[in-house]
Amino acid sequence: MRIACLVMGYIAPSVLARSVPILLAAGWDVFVHVDRKVAFEGYMRAMGEAAESCVFVAAPVEVFWGGYSMITAELLLIETARKHASYDKFLLLSDDSFPILPPDALHRHFDNQADQITLRRVREGTPTHARYRDFVCYDDVATTIRDVSTVVPGSPLRVIRPELEKKIAEITALRRRGKKRLQLYYGQSLWALTKATLDVVTRTIETDRHLQRSFVYSALPDETMIHSIIGNFVRTAEQEATPVYVNYSGGAPVVYGAMSDLPLDLRDTHAFLRKLSPTATETLDILAARLQAGRTIHDQIPGEANAPLWIVDDTGTRRRVIRLTAPDETGSTEGWHGIEIFWGRRFRWTAREQVVWALPPNVSERVRIVLSIVMPVEPNWLSGCRLRVGGREAPAAIRNGDLVADFDDVSAAEATLTTPTLWKLAGPASQTDTRRLGLPVAV
Repeated sequence: MRIACLVMGYIAPSVLARSVPILLAAGWDVFVHVDRKVAFEGYMRAMGEAAESCVFVAAPVEVFWGGYSMITAELLLIETARKHASYDKFLLLSDDSFPILPPDALHRHFDNQADQITLRRVREGTPTHARYRDFVCYDDVATTIRDVSTVVPGSPLRVIRPELEKKIAEITALRRRGKKRLQLYYGQSLWALTKATLDVVTRTIETDRHLQRSFVYSALPDETMIHSIIGNFVRTAEQEATPVYVNYSGGAPVVYGAMSDLPLDLRDTHAFLRKLSPTATETLDILAARLQAGRTIHDQIPGEANAPLWIVDDTGTRRRVIRLTAPDETGSTEGWHGIEIFWGRRFRWTAREQVVWALPPNVSERVRIVLSIVMPVEPNWLSGCRLRVGGREAPAAIRNGDLVADFDDVSAAEATLTTPTLWKLAGPASQTDTRRLGLPVAV
């Protein structure tokens, strides 16, 4: 299967430079769109020799976060790849995405006829639906929701240009007609799609101007437009198959820079990790070397079932990781609420103030106990969580969305999590969701 890797380039050429050899070894071709507001020559220099192995979009656009320009850049990548060769599958990444699997395993992960994308139906009346229903224009210096100085360096002015006046006139006409009626779907903006599915997507965008303009004046269409076309015209079932891991446990994406901070709740659907810090060159070099040696970023053999995971903590001590997870059963489980999904990560809320896990047998090493927390939780409440192993108790430190506690000797059979008093949702949501909640623990 021939695969085109489409990369949205912005601020992480040093990450992409270390990814490219892995992507090429997987047998893929790499295409890059560099945001027009980025100095192209500087981006190329930062990529070094890796740039010579990539095909760059010849006429890139200025990308505004959350605007339709994100879709425009994606379409330019698709067009560039199609002109280069015929591909069976197209994989969309950001330049701060890094492989978690070595080349052979990476190739196998995508060597299939499946669309690897998250599709979730959007109910009318929800904030996500309002992003499409309402009329939004983020694709201009005067209306971008990001700091304008990042778009026009040295200029704090949000000058109204003729291009914006034209867009406002288009919004006025579209408002009279109304947005295209369709079932809305959403999911993470990064995906892998087969040629057949992508053909439907691009053909729909080219031929259905009403649909296209409806998304042009929506918010974050990169998380809804392609997903909605697939959900309406390719398949109607929801699915969770996002190939890129991203952690929103703190509200904004976690940026990974240290080896000891790498996430521990990677799932079989994940093949890439986002976001890697562009300045963490030492960490990137270590990860690249592991992948080139045929191992995962956690230095394991791909597919090795139940193999112990080891880390080196900040003091240089080697510790075995014991990850405590929410139960994977789909039915109700004592002490837990049902399974939910947040940005492709499955989790359960704890339903009581004490939860007990059985520990692996015959563990006596120095260990790090880890619970991966999926959604933002009030920090003061979180700081009151405690972990107990045998007769020893430790406060649970918070690291990149994980609760961690280190123990120097584990011979007990159980670990106990104790949380402060369970809490209730506030605001309108509390009228329909009256549950008492604790921690959102990854499955």
